[in-house]
Amino acid sequence: MDAEISYLKSLPYITHAVCMYTEHIGGSTINTEFNTSGYSDETDCYRTFIDTETMDMLGVSIRKGRMPARSTEIMVDDLFTERFGLDIGDTLKVIDFLRNYPDANFVYSGDETGWIPLVIVGHIDNLLDKAKITTGYYSYIQPSIYYNWKVLSGYVVLRCKPGYQKEAREAI
Repeated sequence: MDAEISYLKSLPYITHAVCMYTEHIGGSTINTEFNTSGYSDETDCYRTFIDTETMDMLGVSIRKGRMPARSTEIMVDDLFTERFGLDIGDTLKVIDFLRNYPDANFVYSGDETGWIPLVIVGHIDNLLDKAKITTGYYSYIQPSIYYNWKVLSGYVVLRCKPGYQKEAREAI
């Protein structure tokens, strides 16, 4: 996939080429459960995988804090902060598969699921709201946590200069 994306980026009329799980940012979300203290206050939000290149393509910035540097660090958006009252410096725990966090220093104990602590290190623009998803499945915008993970397979999403859509499609 890297060779294909490099080729597309080399074309003068394509400004961005990134890999995403689906063809639009709203579809690259995964519903996830989290808690903040024990197991009694479970709730859910979206989990979105994003990297700096995708943020640049979408015109999204970090409002405060920084980009996550480890897989146990995340960013949140306005909706998350407003609904749950958590922001930079707070910790939440998500239920997930330990093997999804290769640099988190977790030891596999035979039980594939567990509550993984995540520290909020950044506050991002409300990306899903900017995506303006209007399909029935995404009829309302859910708060999200954002991982700094480059997507390595899925759909190639392009942004091209105005008037070059035909050429971009042909290049694909």
